[in-house]
Amino acid sequence: MDAGPAASRKGPAPLRLRERTRFEWSFALLALPALVIYLGFLIGPVVAGFYFSFTRWDGINPPKWIGLDNFVKMAGDRKYAAALVHTLIFTVVIVAGQVGVGLGLALLLNRARRGVAFMRGVFFAPALMSTAVIALIWGFMYSPAVGLVGKFAEAAGLGDTFLRDVLGNQQSALLGVSIVVIWQFAGYMMIIFLAGLKNIPQEVYEAAAIDGAAGARQFRSITWPLLAPSVSIAVLISLAGNLKLFDQVYLMTGGGPAGATETVGTLIYQTAFLNSNYGYSVAQSVVLTVIIVLVVLAQRWLTSRRMQE
Repeated sequence: MDAGPAASRKGPAPLRLRERTRFEWSFALLALPALVIYLGFLIGPVVAGFYFSFTRWDGINPPKWIGLDNFVKMAGDRKYAAALVHTLIFTVVIVAGQVGVGLGLALLLNRARRGVAFMRGVFFAPALMSTAVIALIWGFMYSPAVGLVGKFAEAAGLGDTFLRDVLGNQQSALLGVSIVVIWQFAGYMMIIFLAGLKNIPQEVYEAAAIDGAAGARQFRSITWPLLAPSVSIAVLISLAGNLKLFDQVYLMTGGGPAGATETVGTLIYQTAFLNSNYGYSVAQSVVLTVIIVLVVLAQRWLTSRRMQE
């Protein structure tokens, strides 16, 4: 007897199905502009770039299909191999620096009682600044004539060392640029770690203190394991960003001196826009993309395996 009123309130099944279908199509139409932009400005260029990597193209004349010649040439290209080595060194140094400094800042601010919001803003500010401005500031600081680093070296009696001209010395230029990138984004990593630290219950630390664990023991047994997801995110972001490092290197050294800071990113730029060899530059980009994907996947696999253990 109650089935009739219930059915009348809900409406006939075909009508509800039509309403549900219409509701789903309305969401699909709302997502359509974003999908078109995604396909046109991301997927489209990726597919086109993959095609051009198998061609010889100067950017003006029609591309000529040459198969795997660009990749065969790259296998014996010492300049590309050197740029790849520099990129990997940059990545290792910067990832370690950004994660280490960011974690240290987060631990300090997590214990602070006053001025936390102000200090967070101070440390995070470089990540919001223009890379061109940062390169100009640090280039001035590294200047052998008027830079603070050079003046400090002279005052400390280190005027004849690499500190006299950091960016002009082949042995120190790579480290000099790495310090700038670490300084720029350490605050960004700090925010990630602060969010992770806030999610660790204080009761865990209180229980550990009762058991006699404090300081380094608490960090090793509680903070570090529970902070693993935040560390994974920070390392992933830093890896993906620094494997395609370009801006800071191009603006501060241009890949010099004598190619000491040449990265794959700056080499791709030179190959395309200075040598007008667009097909070869796209092939270099494809190889770099594959390397980034493999490194990121390997990092995620190692992280998930470690968390499962």
